[in-house]
Amino acid sequence: MFDLILCLLSSLYVIEASLFCPYTKYPTADADFRTMTIQIKERAEQEAMYRISDDEFDQGFVANSTSFRLFTSTDNTDCPAKACLTEISAAEPKHHGSILYHTSVLGKVIPPGFQAIDASRRVYCVVFEGDCGATIPIYRYYRITSQGIYHAYTTDGHKQLSNYTSEPTPLCYAWPTQRVQESTISSIVTPEVHAPTTILVKENLISVSEETCSHPSSELPSSDAMKALHVYDNHRGGPMRDHYYTTRTIDTGDVKNLNSVYYNYTLTNDIGAIVVDEKASRCECLIKLTQMLEYSEGIIRMLDHKLLIQDEETPSARLINQTSTGEDLFCVKEEGACGATLPLRKYFHIGDLDTIYTVNSTETPLFTVPTPAGVLCYIWNIEEVSNSSSTSETEPTLLRAGYTIDPKNNSLNN
Repeated sequence: MFDLILCLLSSLYVIEASLFCPYTKYPTADADFRTMTIQIKERAEQEAMYRISDDEFDQGFVANSTSFRLFTSTDNTDCPAKACLTEISAAEPKHHGSILYHTSVLGKVIPPGFQAIDASRRVYCVVFEGDCGATIPIYRYYRITSQGIYHAYTTDGHKQLSNYTSEPTPLCYAWPTQRVQESTISSIVTPEVHAPTTILVKENLISVSEETCSHPSSELPSSDAMKALHVYDNHRGGPMRDHYYTTRTIDTGDVKNLNSVYYNYTLTNDIGAIVVDEKASRCECLIKLTQMLEYSEGIIRMLDHKLLIQDEETPSARLINQTSTGEDLFCVKEEGACGATLPLRKYFHIGDLDTIYTVNSTETPLFTVPTPAGVLCYIWNIEEVSNSSSTSETEPTLLRAGYTIDPKNNSLNN
């Protein structure tokens, strides 16, 4: 029964597994894949044996699924192993013929009575559908007999296997053998009027994005359109630890309220300035960051604020509740565009399940992975924006660094 317990633990642990994999595109290197099928071997007076293999010449086995692909690389930048992949390995019972495929989500834990099957080449899949473009589910089934536990596999979640019980979630996801078709279409009219348009075709869905920043200006956005990007910390332990990057001020009542999601948050510093009003900014190179709150109140409780780039980053696992806070912020993709010079980098803390951001540093914080690798976008130096606004006739709207919450009047004091 140990492997049944292992399955249950795996289904709980996947709450964490995809929180820090923002990669959604199918990797481009064909050499980093192996094409596989689920194969079955019928046996007299025994349960059939299932395996995942690319061997087409073993006469005892026949294909029992359509072809799919598993990953073989751990250093591919399109789908980094540390953030996205889980190894799929095989083990077999010592006293009856069956193969148990398991992933490395909980480490390579093998149930008692099983022994590992050595593989000539390691293969990998992803835990959540859509990560790195993987969409083919691999389902695992089990049957308990007097001889022991037998396992079966399929890529069809609606398929019923006689006398077998389906596990509640797929073991992991593999890749289809055909990539999503992508094409780039250039405008045929005057370039000064219509910028090039990129069209992505996926099934029946078409999304269009226009490139509107071919000649970025170095002029700073209007100070009235910008605010300081505050960093709040709730100082809680484990998965309930949360850093909140926002231009808003947390209400004192929420800080003191045990039932509030913002209980015990304190303002630690400001890391830069960011645009909050796209139209008033006069910057044509902006990309939108949407403030999301992810939380789980189940067996594994967690809380995490994060900023997602519109149309580029995907929400997290299905087992996570995710809601927009209603706050939209704007930055630029290119350094120097509209005067933005601070590189904003995004990391996920594996132990605390907490998204954090850094500026002006290429050093990866301890126990974190970059999500994504490199610079997320560029924001503005708060001093430069403040100096620019000091020449304006209007009162500067920026809240400066180094403020803390005054619990008496909910104001920001230096």
